Amino acid sequence: MEPRQSLIAELVLLAVELIVLVLRFWVIRQQRRGLEDWVRDIIFIAGALLCLASTSCLLWYCWESIEVYRYATVVVDQKITAQARNSTVGLTHMTATQLAALQSQNSEQRELSIELMATVMLLDPWYRRFLFFIWGAYFTELWLLKGAFLVFYWQLFSMVQSRLVYLLYGTTGFVVITYIIILTIHFTWCTPVYRNWTIPLSEFPGTSSINNLATLTIGSMLNIATDLMILILPLLIVKSFNLKRKEKYGLCFIFAMGIMCVTASVVRYYMLYLPFEYPPVTIDGVRVALLCGTLEMMTGMIAFCLPSFRMILYRAIKNTIHHKPRPIALSHVPGGNGSYCEPPNTGSSREKSKKKGLPRHPNTLLTADFLTHHTSSREDKEDPERGTIVSPPNTLKW
Repeated sequence: MEPRQSLIAELVLLAVELIVLVLRFWVIRQQRRGLEDWVRDIIFIAGALLCLASTSCLLWYCWESIEVYRYATVVVDQKITAQARNSTVGLTHMTATQLAALQSQNSEQRELSIELMATVMLLDPWYRRFLFFIWGAYFTELWLLKGAFLVFYWQLFSMVQSRLVYLLYGTTGFVVITYIIILTIHFTWCTPVYRNWTIPLSEFPGTSSINNLATLTIGSMLNIATDLMILILPLLIVKSFNLKRKEKYGLCFIFAMGIMCVTASVVRYYMLYLPFEYPPVTIDGVRVALLCGTLEMMTGMIAFCLPSFRMILYRAIKNTIHHKPRPIALSHVPGGNGSYCEPPNTGSSREKSKKKGLPRHPNTLLTADFLTHHTSSREDKEDPERGTIVSPPNTLKW
């Protein structure tokens, strides 16, 4: 993947993360929050803000890569031209066409030279220190998101009387322990810490924690294992809830987002594993791995926020539909005569009905809302001829 493509992809992912975070803030503003809700949202927002910060840093890194590749291209082309002029008689005054033909003949070697030079420049001590702390931030934001999911699961399991709650205890403990293990390995594999970015480049492969197959494998496997546990855990109690068909479809979509998150973790590990199997290490593979990490975090954020976004969509659809009370047959009402009652056309009849607390005529509108709210009133009276009728409420809400 070219640096420009990485930059565009990171920009798109950053925009999606911002939209998700803004919508989440809007949902929090609209809902009443309990203590567990606040804990869950604080953990999620902390992880999301850290993700936004790291994604912004990766945008800067992609931009620096573009500048480095541009500089490396100019230097390599100048070297190719200088070698051709010094070794070939009669090419002292080469035309632009001859230069282009010479570069096309050595295009493969030229690309390798540009990639190697850019990799060396982007692995100097300053950039290695940047990658070291970005790697730690990546694991921190992922485990914060896992913690937000677990707090949400604690709320779900509290509604179900099941021994499966012990699996939740075990998963929570496993997630906490794995985070401690990963951070310990990351910061203590190469000591003192500053040696991760100050050691010579010839000793860098296999020495630093960000370029060691063992540390990368441990971190990736623990990440994938915890993702699978968090993904499977709610499926064990979903049968305890009476879900409608649309809610089941939504749950399947959330499950698909979780699978996509795990897939991004697998792809990221594969891109980091390739340089150890087929050296040398290239900065292109590092960019793809970092992009997969951003994609993994974004899909996790979306999966976490989807239940809340369902309420936003429901309200938006509800506001666009102008509901009008439909007339109902009085034969469906105790004492009805089989005719249909229509809504009043003016507001004056409503005001009169509110003042009296009674329909002004037996054929006055009886909406479904009225029947729902008042047929079960304790003040219902019995008429020997018509049976049970609805007693007049104090205030009639149409």
